[in-house]
Parts: sequence; structure tokens; C-alpha cells
Amino acid sequence: VQRYWIAAVGFFVALHHYWGAPLAENYIDLDRQICYYIEHLLHEGDNINLACDVISGIQHFLLTRRSFPGAWSLVHAWRRVELPHRAPPILPDILLAFAGVAISANRHDYAILLLVGFHCMLRTAEMLGITSSCVSIGASFTGVIALPWTKTGQRQGAQQMVTVDDSFVGGLLPRFVAQFC
Repeated sequence: VQRYWIAAVGFFVALHHYWGAPLAENYIDLDRQICYYIEHLLHEGDNINLACDVISGIQHFLLTRRSFPGAWSLVHAWRRVELPHRAPPILPDILLAFAGVAISANRHDYAILLLVGFHCMLRTAEMLGITSSCVSIGASFTGVIALPWTKTGQRQGAQQMVTVDDSFVGGLLPRFVAQFC
């Protein structure tokens, strides 16, 4: 409720103080005002979550639901064009520590899979599905890994490939393929 309060107050302050507009008298006009504010948030580089909190907060305090279709449509359009903010799956130092533990436990296959999966940003199933026919590494220890059954590849009906451009990881792959695939 506190997030909704802060977001709704921000909307009302902008509406009254910066734009000098009175609060709308009906939901249709209020929807337009919220849309205008959401466009302002987008152009100012604010987070999309703030826009969602504004709409949800106003609905919460008006004790209504699904009352602002224009504003929600605008948020959905924003979500389609904005790149997602994702954190890396694991920090490199932690990954190297895991690989070191795997090597000390004589699990070189596991260590190499961790390094390759991290470098190529592979899903677990993609990482575990690496076979000798999927890997093509050149003399400079760079190359590609073909991923025939990725989620995206299945949707698009196309084989996907990832590039191995780290010579250390590329140097490990032929040994991994020769020993474990």
C-alpha cells in the first residue's frame, strides 16, 4: 500500500503542481490523465514498475478494478519495447569458485560445463545437451556451438548457434567433447 500511496501522490503532484490541471471528474478523463503521466514517466526514463504502481494505486484508492484500459494498454506497449532488466545468473568470481571446487573433486566435466554455460549464457538443458556434433572450434580456440532444440529455436523452427569467443573456454571444449561426449 505504501508503494501505491507514493506512486499515486507523485501522479497528483505532477498533475496539479507541474501541469496545473484539475483532477478529472470521470474515469475516462482520468484514464487520459494517467496515460499522459505514463508517457511522461517513459520519456523521463523512469521504471515501468512506477507506471504500474500509479495505475494500481489509483485503482486501489478509488476501490475499483480494470477502470483504466488506456493506461494499461500503454504500459503493455511500453513493456513490449523496453529491454528487460536482468541480473547475471551468477557472478564470475562465484562461478570460478564453483569450477574450482568441481576440479578439486575431479569433476572436470562439470567444471567445463559451468564455464561454457556461463560464457555462452546457456540454459541448463542446452548446456547438458552439448554433443561432439554440436561443437565446432577452430585453431584459434574460437568457434560455435549449435543448439538444435532451444526454446526459441523450437518456436521459430530454426536451429540456433552461440559463439565461443573466449580462447580459454574454446580450448576446453575439444577436450570435453573427446572425453565426455
